[in-house]
Amino acid sequence: MTLLEKIAAATTLIEQAINTHHKLAIASSFGKDSVVLIHLAQRVQPDIPIFSLLADTEFQATDDYVTQLIHDWQLNCKLYHYQQKSLIQSHPELCCQTEKVRAMKQAVSDLDCILSGVRRSEGESRTHMKPIENQQGLIKVNPILWFSELDVWRYIAVHQIPVNPLYQLGYRSLGCEFCSQPEHSENDQERAGRWHDTDNQGLECGIHTERLKKDTPDQ
Repeated sequence: MTLLEKIAAATTLIEQAINTHHKLAIASSFGKDSVVLIHLAQRVQPDIPIFSLLADTEFQATDDYVTQLIHDWQLNCKLYHYQQKSLIQSHPELCCQTEKVRAMKQAVSDLDCILSGVRRSEGESRTHMKPIENQQGLIKVNPILWFSELDVWRYIAVHQIPVNPLYQLGYRSLGCEFCSQPEHSENDQERAGRWHDTDNQGLECGIHTERLKKDTPDQ
């Protein structure tokens, strides 16, 4: 598909989700993919609900960027703050895992659908993701699943979307300070800087692997 065709397909998925689910929100990390999704969704519903999970290990640049974008775009956004700094000092493998999952469960407790900015080309763990999933106890819609990394940056450039300044420092995939590193090699996959040199390198945080709601079985 061309980028314009991918945008049209994404818009259709967003429209269908909004028309089908009354308790819906965008789950946003405010990374490059998330802001593209927000921009697309706001063209369908300007006041679409958004939520974001922010750890006490976030980069200061990320906190500042989120605050500024919420103000500048007048986003209908709720922030969920969670603490993990003390935990990961003794259990580093739990970065963006247990406490983030706990915050995510709180955020989706009253929702029946979330829009997510995941993309298949971002890493091996996302290759088999589908446009619409029900694998975590609620409906998850992935409108930009077919976008490539280049597509994302083209969309950002065309629409002059402000992004986290950390991308200028060589980061390709952003998490918190603990689990994110800049690009090490031009041959690295996009998420290679996540949990670098650990068993979790390039993989997922807990919110994409854990069941988030107990009352709806997997389908």
